[in-house]
Amino acid sequence: MTNATSTRPASLPPPPPPPPPPTVARAPAPVRERSGLVTPVLVLAAHVPLGIAMYLSPGLATIHALVTLAVGIGIVLFTTRIERVVYATAYVVGAEVLWRATSAHVFWETGKYALVAMLGIAGLRFFRHWRGAGQPVLYFTLLVPASYLTFQALGFSAGREYVSFNLSGPLSLAVAVLFFRQMRLSWPQARTTAWAILAPCVALGCVALYTTATSSALYFTQASNYATSGDFGPNQVSAALSLGALFAVIVAVRERRFATRLLCVCMALWLLAQVMLSFSRGGLYDLGVAVLLGGFYWARAPGRRTAMLTAGVAIGIVIAYLILPRLNTFTGGQLAQRLADTGTTNRTEIALTDLQMFVAHPLFGVGPGMGFFERSTTFLGSDAAHTEFTRLLAEHGIPGLVALALLLAMAWRSIRDAGTYWARGWTLVLIGWSITEMGHASMRIAAISFLFGLAACRWDDEADPSEAARGHA
Repeated sequence: MTNATSTRPASLPPPPPPPPPPTVARAPAPVRERSGLVTPVLVLAAHVPLGIAMYLSPGLATIHALVTLAVGIGIVLFTTRIERVVYATAYVVGAEVLWRATSAHVFWETGKYALVAMLGIAGLRFFRHWRGAGQPVLYFTLLVPASYLTFQALGFSAGREYVSFNLSGPLSLAVAVLFFRQMRLSWPQARTTAWAILAPCVALGCVALYTTATSSALYFTQASNYATSGDFGPNQVSAALSLGALFAVIVAVRERRFATRLLCVCMALWLLAQVMLSFSRGGLYDLGVAVLLGGFYWARAPGRRTAMLTAGVAIGIVIAYLILPRLNTFTGGQLAQRLADTGTTNRTEIALTDLQMFVAHPLFGVGPGMGFFERSTTFLGSDAAHTEFTRLLAEHGIPGLVALALLLAMAWRSIRDAGTYWARGWTLVLIGWSITEMGHASMRIAAISFLFGLAACRWDDEADPSEAARGHA
């Protein structure tokens, strides 16, 4: 009788192992990220003298910009950890207005094109398949045809500047959304992203503080104040300082360590005070809308409602009874009048002329940047669009209307895909800030695109801190 347990001759080799199951595209897992406060404090402290030195020396500001961009591109090309690309891009976004305010010798749209290059190259390196690419690609593609009208009217050389100025924002937004839809970030990685943005914003805040303290002819009227804005455009400085305050609030809300929360609350209040002193209200609107939207959802998180309301009331009392009175006295009572002013400084009138241009040129609009010239025949004079939503209609016509619908659809998808209180709060904060800034300053800074794209990321609220940022097929 044969042995039933022996079914294979001894001379035959063992069968090959089964093939591994298919996997999705994933970035290598990073090591555990520490939540210590020493390194962030040292980095933030180093940016205090750095910002003032950059203001005093445009050459140093140029070196800082070039080194930052070189290091960023190096990270994009050689890193095996995709979350480092996010950190590097966040720092560039935070430094964009700092470079402009300190007269760094880099071209105006450096921040936006650096964002496009860094996220675009990293995406090609790390992602084999692209999730949700249709909306952002179509959004930007719809805005390209109207460029022909600008080139036809101004020629290629002059037209290129207007097309670049008006389309670099939509391009960077489309790339950011496309990139971050492939990403998943844990809280420690999001916290590091916040520190990366905060550092150059702190440097800019120090520049504004320095020019305020050293101005020989400081006076306040009901107009935006250059002397308290680092001798640069108050609108952009206000937005950038508001950006830093926003991420300080985010870390303060989410972090559990008391020392970290206290540091971030103090930074947020200081940056908020600098925003107020700029007399440009845009940053206040950005921060107010974002915090209210995020706070609404964060307060609904189980076990956090009482803590959130208590902290909100306490901070509100500090602002209303300590910061505002002192700043109002410092400005000779002008700050209170400025904050009470509900005027839009011609933004409503500019938006109305945009709508009139859309009615007169519905097919493809007047072309990117051509609203500046069309508006010169009105009482407003030559003025660029300040509201991105009406600019899309005026300068791109019906394709711009469809692009606007896609923009709102992308925002809604990001909100819809956020699964928890914390994730939805994150998403609402980021979208609220970027949409509000678009509403009164078009897309003049790269932070709008970065935040709007970051909102499309998937958040691992309860993930282990060592979990990787990863791209999914």
